[in-house]
Amino acid sequence: MATKINHALSEKYLSNLTKIQESLLEKESFKSAALLQSDLKLRANANIHNNCNFLVVEGTLDKTFILRLNQKNLKYILAENILNPTKFLYKNSSSHNFSNSNLFNNDFSDDATKNRECIIFVFKNPFNHKFLQDNKIFGMIDRDFNAEYPDDAQCNNRLFSNDTHDLETMLLQSDKSLLLHFNLSEKDINEIFFKSYQLALVRQAIFIIGQDKVAGKQSFPNQLIVREPKKVQDYNLFFDGQFLNVDKYLLYIRKSWNNGKPYKEQKLFTSLKKFISPNKKWQISFEKFISNFPKDFWQLTNGHDLANIICLKLGQKNYNKELEGRLIKEYNYESFKSTTLYNKLHSANLID
Repeated sequence: MATKINHALSEKYLSNLTKIQESLLEKESFKSAALLQSDLKLRANANIHNNCNFLVVEGTLDKTFILRLNQKNLKYILAENILNPTKFLYKNSSSHNFSNSNLFNNDFSDDATKNRECIIFVFKNPFNHKFLQDNKIFGMIDRDFNAEYPDDAQCNNRLFSNDTHDLETMLLQSDKSLLLHFNLSEKDINEIFFKSYQLALVRQAIFIIGQDKVAGKQSFPNQLIVREPKKVQDYNLFFDGQFLNVDKYLLYIRKSWNNGKPYKEQKLFTSLKKFISPNKKWQISFEKFISNFPKDFWQLTNGHDLANIICLKLGQKNYNKELEGRLIKEYNYESFKSTTLYNKLHSANLID
């Protein structure tokens, strides 16, 4: 019964969109946002929360983290579980089967970026503000400084993040001793940070260039910025010792995600001239990095890169999901009280 209601709500919501919104729905992300909004409305209309607070999060790691907190009548909503069946829903419109087996079909999209974009879309829409407030629905997403993030006022102060790039970086930044639980030396940790920061600088440069449209096309496709290699060993393909080989990294991107098409690479190296010399050598040394730790490190550095490079340092061939769980398990939750995210969740009366 609930699945039929869910489908009906999705159809009703889509049919009532304005013409402008309908044109936007040609993009998969807006179709997904419509599905997420319909699911939230279904939960509210069914009144299944029994006056609980709802917290919409991006994925499993966020859920695991929230479960470790002292919650106050709080239930989470996992965006990835709602949005995974999007491809099935719109490519197989004749089928209305929303069974649990379909929700986790391997053919569905698992694009974490889309989960984040859809949450922002729902919370940023001013027509949703009263609905979200009346039904005690909040959201939590990664900050991702090289992607869109709305002002608190734009989301009616109901969408939370932290002051670092993502959850992993928040854990590591606030609990300075966390990586010591992994039997890593101080030098190992600094090398992990050094490699991750180089990747962060290049990703940031690609993002900035990607905003400049040339002849109606972007120099770099933005979706590549937040994608990390799925295989830990792939990081060895574009690192020469402690240093990122940008040419090899761009070649890896072309082969992996852009069908071999070239980018405007000279523009990229020009934008990085503060860090990379004309002969494409990094001008920041490992020793200088340690002695003058970058102030923007935690804002720019991608937590998944950090986790992957940690796995590489530990000799793991593939990314180990257990590593993320262990970061959360070993995290000193007293450290969390010093973070912006804690203050926001606590002020909203979601946690003690």
